[in-house]
Amino acid sequence: MLAARDPWQLDSPLFDWARGDSFTLRHALEAVAIFGEIGAAKTTGSAAWIIRKYFELGMGGLVCCVKPGDRELIESYAKLTGRSDSLIIVSPKNRWHCNFLKYTLNCPGAIGSRVEQIVSLLMTIAEAAERAERSSAQGDKFWTQSLRELLRNAVEICVAARGEVTMTLLDGVINSAPRSPEEVHSEEWQRNSLCYQLIEEAEKRDLSFRQQADFELAARYFLRKIPDMPHDTRGSIFATYGVMADALRRGHMADLFDSDTTFVPELTFEGAIIVLDLPIKVYGQAGIYVQSALTYLWQLACEQRDVNKNPRPVFLFIDEAHELISNHTSEFLATARSARVASVLITQNKPNYLAAMGGEAGRHRVDACLANIGTKIFHANGDPETNKWASDMISEEVEIRMNYHGSRDGNGQGNGGGSESVGRKVLPSVFTQLKKGGPQNDFWTEAVIFRTGESFSSNKGEPWLRTKFKQLIPGVTMKDAKGGRSK
Repeated sequence: MLAARDPWQLDSPLFDWARGDSFTLRHALEAVAIFGEIGAAKTTGSAAWIIRKYFELGMGGLVCCVKPGDRELIESYAKLTGRSDSLIIVSPKNRWHCNFLKYTLNCPGAIGSRVEQIVSLLMTIAEAAERAERSSAQGDKFWTQSLRELLRNAVEICVAARGEVTMTLLDGVINSAPRSPEEVHSEEWQRNSLCYQLIEEAEKRDLSFRQQADFELAARYFLRKIPDMPHDTRGSIFATYGVMADALRRGHMADLFDSDTTFVPELTFEGAIIVLDLPIKVYGQAGIYVQSALTYLWQLACEQRDVNKNPRPVFLFIDEAHELISNHTSEFLATARSARVASVLITQNKPNYLAAMGGEAGRHRVDACLANIGTKIFHANGDPETNKWASDMISEEVEIRMNYHGSRDGNGQGNGGGSESVGRKVLPSVFTQLKKGGPQNDFWTEAVIFRTGESFSSNKGEPWLRTKFKQLIPGVTMKDAKGGRSK
């Protein structure tokens, strides 16, 4: 009776994996990772059933769109569940804007340093911009710390002088910074430099003791440290910033996120479903930068909300999640359950995440991220690393094989010995044999479900289960999609 009265009670079943084995809200809040090669029907299979149930439950959430067609698929699920009015479709074609710098600086109820949150936001974008060029963790550490230092001090100058931060102001401060000690004392540079002008404005403002101290550190950085840097070092730091800033200050991206604000992440706590319709094939890397930024802001809002006052669960849904994974992802997943966030991350294989996080240098970050995900779903896959990882995770069992040898005595007793051999519960080859859906399989796709520390009664108490999903394809199978998932 409790589940009927309270649809957000943690043990409320959302649907059954198989008879007697339910996927509950508690499981949802422990996050879901879905793997499967292209054409394995992971998006229209297990992912579709999960997101549809989140819609039916009345959850708000954030949907990132990496591929063209992602938005249309979400709209079809919203229509099926009566949630079309909950959608906020963010794209240059629509009226929804969010000035993320102004929002971060002024959002009510924020905890901690606003400047540091702005810097972390910009670093998330910079990380996405530099992802393809990562090489070694040691090299990255210096440039990451240097870029963070540049951004922190530039933000401090803007806030101290104007009480606000915009991409225009931030860009002006950084690009007009002095390049030599001589330039600092040049009247021409002082006359034409926005950086110098803002420093002068800040000096005339009535700042608190803490604000004054932070401003003085920032002014010293730009007037002393930057000019004294080796030319190549300074140039590399500024170039890293430039890659990120250039995309955000141009065209549609500038209109969307450096103008007025018509939506904020907190709307999802009231049931809104924000769809970031900025696929990379259409908007290029700028689409990834903006989605990375708004995902970070939404995660920050989730971490800071009071779930006792607003217990509505919310979700994060990302297909092609390797395009948007960041250093903050693992930290967020570690605390998402207490924030009542149900994350769904979908990709083809584990190497996608490794490539996004810097290859072997980032393997520990990928492993930490995936370790914070409670439910893992494996559709058909031909990637050896992913299949071996899944097989190893499901665990191995030891079989004792007794090989008797020697003579028997008059009582029929024999001398014998035994040997141990290791047999996998699920061989890596099993994942290459799962059905991939489509008309040839009557639109049923197979998958192996794994949950750490739990058991499936329909599979003799094992922590894994082989099951199947009817695909939810607009115009093909969804007209018959009613009720729970049927076996």
